[in-house]
Parts: sequence; structure tokens; C-alpha cells
Amino acid sequence: MDDALLVQAFQRTGEEAHFKALVERHRGPTFRLILSILGAGQHAVSEELTQDVFLKVYRRLGQFRGEAKFSTWLYRIAHNQAVDYRASARFRATYCGHEVLDMTPTDRPLDNPFTSASAGRTASVVNDCLARLPHLYRSVLHQHYWMGMTVAEISATLSAPEGTVKSYMHRARAKLHKLLAEKGISDV
Repeated sequence: MDDALLVQAFQRTGEEAHFKALVERHRGPTFRLILSILGAGQHAVSEELTQDVFLKVYRRLGQFRGEAKFSTWLYRIAHNQAVDYRASARFRATYCGHEVLDMTPTDRPLDNPFTSASAGRTASVVNDCLARLPHLYRSVLHQHYWMGMTVAEISATLSAPEGTVKSYMHRARAKLHKLLAEKGISDV
């Protein structure tokens, strides 16, 4: 069943199985959207906020009028929840020292230590540069590249015109490219 039919069935019958199907379908993308706004290292908080979003959606699903796709409505709620949390005084970027990172096991085999170290450094630099982007730019990039959302879907999520979203993406890519170039990475 597609989202619209599941929503209508839930609104009509109140059966939790319909809502559960929506949660299963959208839990991963919602979590990734929230994480993209909060930044790396915020997995636990992102999981909590994802649960809060679905609780909010459950309570408000009777008010959903179907003027937009369910996923667009859901992701807008998630986006707002994450932005509100980020702006709150409770948000503090977690610090994880190199001692802890050096002791963290990796799931990649160490075939070639130089290649592994180089890839690890590149990933670390990319994550650092992404974290330095304004949250709006980082979020737009994550929504497009990691979540596979179209410009139209991102536009609906942000309540911004498609041309504005395209501008955000262009500026975000340019700023990320510049930050990476400053760190000596040009082939990502």
C-alpha cells in the first residue's frame, strides 16, 4: 500500500498496523535527515528526535489533509524538530578526542595500512568540512545525496521555491569544494 492509502486507512480505522507500516517505511530517512541537521556524532540524539517526530505525527495524523505527500509532511516536521533542537540551549556539539577515535575498532579489513589511513583521513576531513557548512547547506546536501530526495521534495520539506533549493545546493557544493581544497583534498 502506498503512503496515501495507509494514511487514509489509519485515519478511518485507527489501526496501529497502518501507522507501523508508515514508521517502518520512513524511519531510516527521517533519522538521516535529523542527523544531517545535527551533525556527525549526534546519533543518540537523532534517534530520540526521530521517535519524538513519529509521536508527533501519530498525534497529528488526523489533521493531515493530503495537500502534500505524506513523506513531505513528515520530513518537514522532522526538519523543524531538528532545527529547533539545534537552536536550543541543550544542543552542544560532542567532543571526541583522538585517543578515543584511535581506539575505536573499524569494520574494514586492514589490507593496506597506508590506503586505510589515507581513506580514514579523507573521510574525517570530509566530515569535518561538512560540519563546518551552515546547517541549511549541510541538510540540503544530505537530503539530496544521502537520502536521494529530488529538488522538488527538498523544496517542499523546506517550504522554499525549487530555484532557491538549487541555489542552496550550488552554494553548498561550492563552499564544500573550497573547504576541501583548503585541506588539500580535490578528488572527492
